[in-house]
Amino acid sequence: MIDIQTIIFYQFAALLLTASTMVVVSKNPVKSVLSLVLAFFASAVLWMMQQAEFLSFALIFVYVGAVMTLFLFIVLMLNVSTLPKRARVLGFTPALFALLVVFAYSFYQDFMQGATATTLSQGPKNSGLMLGSAENIASVLYTDYVIVFELVAVVLLIAIVAAIALTQRTGRVGVLRQRVGDQVAAKPEERIELVKMEAESS
Repeated sequence: MIDIQTIIFYQFAALLLTASTMVVVSKNPVKSVLSLVLAFFASAVLWMMQQAEFLSFALIFVYVGAVMTLFLFIVLMLNVSTLPKRARVLGFTPALFALLVVFAYSFYQDFMQGATATTLSQGPKNSGLMLGSAENIASVLYTDYVIVFELVAVVLLIAIVAAIALTQRTGRVGVLRQRVGDQVAAKPEERIELVKMEAESS
């Protein structure tokens, strides 16, 4: 008999696959971002079931709470209403089909043979610190992968600068910009013009 933990795993795994598919196939970028938030939430639940509590909460607080909110504001500021034309997207069809075949084979090997259910029932094998503890992650992150960690920070900084640069593009219609030079050179007598008008008789 399948236990409740396995049922919850399959439910959130299906939710993760559905949300990930909506990220790719959705024509509205805002819906894609919201679907990605749902995918992150489902991934956090799956990590929690594997007793990786730190990674699960970090995924919710950092990615869902901060990064995805930033992505949503970027999409809204760029005023992107639709994705590129379908002719450009169809060029990636063979690569997407190959990935689909690989995923289907992996799904058959792992899920259909009950490997996931066995892993969930056994739980973590080590009796020391938990897999998702902050101490375990920090000891590996800041020793073996410190260079990669710093490179990721630089890439994120470049992405932030690029997003700000995209919002400051010239030639956009209806965009009001602040001209500091004109404001400093303005004279007080030119700001207000007094007009003398004759009184109207009632």
